[in-house]
This record gives sequence, C-alpha cells and structure tokens, in this order.
Amino acid sequence: MNATDRWDSLIQYWTEQIWPEADWRLIKCQIRQESAFNPQAVSPCGAIGLLQIMPATGQSLGVSRMMLFDPAENIRAGITYLKHQYERFPEIPDYRERLKFALASYNGGRGYINRAIALARKEDAPWQT
Repeated sequence: MNATDRWDSLIQYWTEQIWPEADWRLIKCQIRQESAFNPQAVSPCGAIGLLQIMPATGQSLGVSRMMLFDPAENIRAGITYLKHQYERFPEIPDYRERLKFALASYNGGRGYINRAIALARKEDAPWQT
C-alpha cells in the first residue's frame, strides 16, 4: 500500500459517518494538500496532523491537541469542521460554489471570506461565485 492509499478506509468511514453527501476523494485531496499524508505534520502556525487542524478548532470539536496527531481523530475533526463551514453558507445555493466557499473558510477563516463577500456585494459583483 502506498502513502496516498494508507488512509483511504478512515477517510471513507468518517466521510460516510459525518457527511455522506460529500465525496471522500475530496477529503483525500485536501489531506494531500494540507499535510502530504503526514499525520505528524505541524505547520509554522501550529496546525496539526493530516487535515492541519488548529488546536483551538480541535478543542471546539472536543479533540485535544495531542489527539489531533491521531489520524482517525484528525480526519473526524477535519470532516466535521469542513461540513460546519459548508453549512454556514446557506445563501450560496450551488453545491460546487458553496463547497469552494467552505474550503476557503477552512483554510483562511470565515472572517476573511465574510469580508470578501461584503466587498463583492458592495461592488455589485457576483458574490455567490
């Protein structure tokens, strides 16, 4: 089994449990981008594990800093957090566009995305894309 397939069963399991409408392969791609499949990865800003969860985010999801190094807990927390971000954009009806906003919020923070939306609305730009 190669490094890119190592976590497939966990990704599939937690995606089905938490967000069955989502494609588990999206989560796998996100893991590749976030940590290159390294469960011990720690970013310069302190994000931890496969899905690079910030400790404060982990705490809000009931996962301690040390447990973020556990692949199953990290994947569970990451999918939960991404789904929460997705659900926070009901004003964006298109699934793909909403997913893009959720991924941007996951990585950059909802506050920055809110400011971008506000700027686009102010300029009468297509803010839902």
